[in-house]
Amino acid sequence: MSTVRATSQRIIQFQLLDGTTPINLTGVSYIELRLTLEGVIKSFKTTDSTPLLFVTDATLGKLELRPATNTFTAMGDWKGFFWLVETSGKIQAVPEKEDAVVSIYPKF
Repeated sequence: MSTVRATSQRIIQFQLLDGTTPINLTGVSYIELRLTLEGVIKSFKTTDSTPLLFVTDATLGKLELRPATNTFTAMGDWKGFFWLVETSGKIQAVPEKEDAVVSIYPKF
């Protein structure tokens, strides 16, 4: 879980794991992070024209979400998952059992 303040541009770091083993992202065509809060869905792809989601270490499964000031304005626990899309079209959802969580708190 990551915690940031609303309108913050603080980088949010993730590491994708299979149990305790890093997921190698080398063969992945693109990655999408989908987060939802109260019916609102936000999607971040590594292939967006102005991406906010970046792979920082493919072999160790590390990513960064670099939000703009208007990315998260609604407070609460944004819950979601990553889609790893391979060039073959195969899609793997991560995590498989629990949601990734980004908690947004008010800016003071």
